[in-house]
Amino acid sequence: MANTIILRENLRDKIALFRDQNFVVVPFFNREFEGDLTKAGDTVLVEVFPDTAWTDKTVADAGEAITITDFAITTESFQVLKVAQIGQRVKDIEKVRSNLNLQNELAKRIGYNQALKFDTYATAQAIAGVGTANILVPATVLTAANIYNHFLLGTTALIEANIDPMSTTVAAFVEPKYAALLKQSGILDGTDSGLDMRKKGFIGMLDGVRLYTTNSMQSKDLVLFMQDKSGHFVDQLNQLDVEKEVGAFSHIITGEVVYDAKIMTSNGLRLASVNYTAI
Repeated sequence: MANTIILRENLRDKIALFRDQNFVVVPFFNREFEGDLTKAGDTVLVEVFPDTAWTDKTVADAGEAITITDFAITTESFQVLKVAQIGQRVKDIEKVRSNLNLQNELAKRIGYNQALKFDTYATAQAIAGVGTANILVPATVLTAANIYNHFLLGTTALIEANIDPMSTTVAAFVEPKYAALLKQSGILDGTDSGLDMRKKGFIGMLDGVRLYTTNSMQSKDLVLFMQDKSGHFVDQLNQLDVEKEVGAFSHIITGEVVYDAKIMTSNGLRLASVNYTAI
């Protein structure tokens, strides 16, 4: 039987559920600061922790007074400037004709497209935020024979920046064609399996890195490596309304969400990008 009722609160919750299920890149961003966001133009403050370096001394210095430095937590900020809107008319006849749960189907499509929009934007910000030393441009035409060595350029860059994939969570994001070529190389044979292999987009572990394929990397011509929580992402649904259209047999669904993403300069070396010329 067709679903003839679209409830605002239920639709909002279902959109969020389906959106979260379709994220690939955004889960690797820190989202702890979303409570500070209320509207477009707001500034979100992010804490930055200092390095704690050891200083070499001589044996003659042993037992002498040690120079003390403060563990000073600073803040960086970014202004949230992105706004996305949706407006959809649902005619009553569509509710009558549908033999599916109309509210679920609407939520799936709205949630998926929101996830794709957020992932695509977060991916672009991550690529732009890679530290200069970790932007690798080997000008490689990829083949099944050389693709694994190409991938290792990214993990090597992170290790040289003291980000060890074996001791922390690092993800690599690739376009579908790259993942397909990796599979042809046979390099994924015998890699980790289990529940993670069944997640959307997750295709295995490679050189200690979680490997994801995502459409947000299409036409980027590079592989993006990212340590967990090295970027920051915020979003907030400002409004979602379901209203009866005056003078018509239909309902209007409107929504507005504010969002933004940023890689702080201090986190640039926690990412790497390795380009390729062609696949």
